[in-house]
Parts: sequence; structure tokens; C-alpha cells
Amino acid sequence: MAKNALECPVCGITVKVENVEAHLRKVHPGKKVDIDELDLPRVRKPKKATAVRGGRTWQKWVALIVVLIVVAVVVVLVLPPGEEEEEPNYAPNFEVNDAVDGDHFSLNLNIGPKPILIEFFNPNEEDSQEMASNMTNVSAAIGSSVTMVSLSVRMPSELSYFRGYYGADWTYAHAEPKVFQDYGISQLPTYVLVDKKGIIRWIQPGLILTEDLINLIEPWT
Repeated sequence: MAKNALECPVCGITVKVENVEAHLRKVHPGKKVDIDELDLPRVRKPKKATAVRGGRTWQKWVALIVVLIVVAVVVVLVLPPGEEEEEPNYAPNFEVNDAVDGDHFSLNLNIGPKPILIEFFNPNEEDSQEMASNMTNVSAAIGSSVTMVSLSVRMPSELSYFRGYYGADWTYAHAEPKVFQDYGISQLPTYVLVDKKGIIRWIQPGLILTEDLINLIEPWT
């Protein structure tokens, strides 16, 4: 059985085996003692654990994967709604002259400050005549918040009379059939709202109550 303690060869004090060398150095520094003659058992120091190669590497990969997953989730949450991701339906430009005073109106030049309500109509049709009063009411209610323009293929003289009869105070103008084709108009009257960026937000054919028309416009003002 291995000895747990030995007597110091100098002073005779019992010292733990593992402390003999330290005892001699500190207590008897001037004494020369042959350590090999003491037959001290060799005390093995525990080996340091060796890190497994690649251990940190897989931890880095796991951390990277977690970060990528978090980024992907954030991107999905931040992306705008599907309709905003689609190609915007920009309104085709048109150039017309007011039937009453001849003032020039360009759609592109009016984009920005306010949304634009375009009316495609025929002054000789009953539905357009009925909507004329509703349009006048819309102008009175929110005319300062929306730019209004009424277009027809009829001659300027007819439009001038129609505008005066219903007391309209916005642009009434003759437009070439191509303008109607560019907007895909197949029914009169039809109403188109273009937002402040020049994007068509809705197209509504037929009769619309004044209140409903105002409700359709106001979210974009």
C-alpha cells in the first residue's frame, strides 16, 4: 500500500507524501536532501481535457441557422400586403381642354396634391344625367380634397351646356375615344379614382349614391 505520509529526514515531522518536497524547500532551504533516496511515490497530475475538434464549429453553425430563421420571420412580417407587392396600375395620361374656358388639363401634371376623380360620361344618357347632380354634391362636400374631371366624346358645345345646367365647377372636356380605351371603359357613366401617386385605386361603373361616392374617395384624400 502506498504511503500517505513520511517523516521529514531533517526535522522528523510527519509530512504528507505530496507535500514533502515543498516542506524541504520552505522549511529547510539550506539542507541538501536527495529526494530520490526518499522513494517518494509519483503523483500523477490529471490531464487537461482535450477539446473535441470541430466542437465550436458546429455551435457556430447552429447559431447561424438560428439567426437566419429569425431574419426570415422578420422579413415575412415586415413585407407589405400582397396587393402592394403587385405591379402598380398607373393611370394612363391624357391631355384635354376644358369645354368652357379652354384651360388645358393634363393628368400627369395634376398627380400629387390630391387624388383625382375621373368621370367618363355621355350627357345624352339618363344615367349620366342622374349622376350629374350627385357629382355636384360631391364637389360641394369634398371638392377641396379631390381634383375632379369629367370626360366625354361629345362635342365641347354640348359639354359646356351640360356643365352650366348642373352648376358644375370642375373640368368638363371632350376626350378622344382612345382615352376611353386606355381605361377599359365599356359602360357610361364610369368613375375612376387615381391616388396621389398616379395609381388607379378603383373603377366603378354605373350609378353611385352621393354618400357612397364620397366614402370611396375620402380614404385616399
